Amino acid sequence: MSKNYPLSHFIGIDDLLIFPQDPEDLTPNSTFLQCSLTGPLPFEDNYFDYVHCRNALMDFSVTEWKEKIIPEIIRVTKPNGFVEHCEVDEHYVNEGQIMREITNSITNYNTSRKIDGMIGEKLDEILLETGELYNIHHQQKYSPIGGGWGGEFGKLAIDIFAGKCRIMRTELAEEMNITPQEFDEKIQACLKEAETTRTYLKSHRVYAQKLA
Repeated sequence: MSKNYPLSHFIGIDDLLIFPQDPEDLTPNSTFLQCSLTGPLPFEDNYFDYVHCRNALMDFSVTEWKEKIIPEIIRVTKPNGFVEHCEVDEHYVNEGQIMREITNSITNYNTSRKIDGMIGEKLDEILLETGELYNIHHQQKYSPIGGGWGGEFGKLAIDIFAGKCRIMRTELAEEMNITPQEFDEKIQACLKEAETTRTYLKSHRVYAQKLA
């Protein structure tokens, strides 16, 4: 995005050091900072014209969303500036039996950490409750999972799903009361299953403006 809009300056933040390292991916108008997202962000009030947050639903509890993440995002946004959240539901449309077993285990694990994996459905209500935003919009989109029938995007989506599951391999195997090796086999079976069930993911894009 920084290449497409060279007159704007972009700052990316994360609590992990996962930023681009290839010089070709870096531009003079982009900066990356490693910092805690649950603590005060290292920016002044009313600093940004636009603040974007995505794929973070499994990182924060509902309380953290309401009391830390969203208030900080609003704080650093300029009056009449835009905030935007993009999240994907942890349960999918047309889940096969194996995928449902896996997503149910993810739900159980998240619930134990007070995380709502379907918070995307409620983000517009949460933003409205702050009393600091207006012009709130909530867009929902269905996208295919599986490279055989879903094309390039479908392959990317299933790869991301499998990668997320492998990161949580130990926790989810324990949740499902199976060995890590058996969990690996389930993931492989799930990838094949998604091609026959034609599974979709449901994403939410919620954006609003800050009151002046």
